Amino acid sequence: MNYQAAKDFILEKLRTELADELYYHGLHHTLDVLAVTEELAELLDIAPHERVLLRTAALYHDAGFTVSATEHELRGCEIARAHLPGFGYRPADIERICGMITATKIPQSPQNQLEEILCDADLDYLGRDDFYPIGATLFDELHARKVITQR
Repeated sequence: MNYQAAKDFILEKLRTELADELYYHGLHHTLDVLAVTEELAELLDIAPHERVLLRTAALYHDAGFTVSATEHELRGCEIARAHLPGFGYRPADIERICGMITATKIPQSPQNQLEEILCDADLDYLGRDDFYPIGATLFDELHARKVITQR
């Protein structure tokens, strides 16, 4: 597996293809989830191979927003399935990555430790000091996308 190439690919895709009104689900969110995922994997002493899968899932978990906000987890899996084989990821590993990605769909439904870690990392801001400013970006994004109409 060439994690660095898979990372470079998806970061460039996110950098260039995410809509401007994704105030919450922007590149900064993906990088935040990646950092928290790495912290949790270290604390929980996750094996090296699983860490690569977990880090890859963190990077690809919201990639579907480059296609559509609707069912973005499934779109992210489509992107992973289309591109990760080119970076040397095996089909079984890609399916584990997709399991982690789909587990983040609200309401979350993790079925194993790696899925739990990604779900926790995805919503980590809920328990942090920066909750209010991050929450405001989610509100702004939902308002811009007309998911909510009240201010």
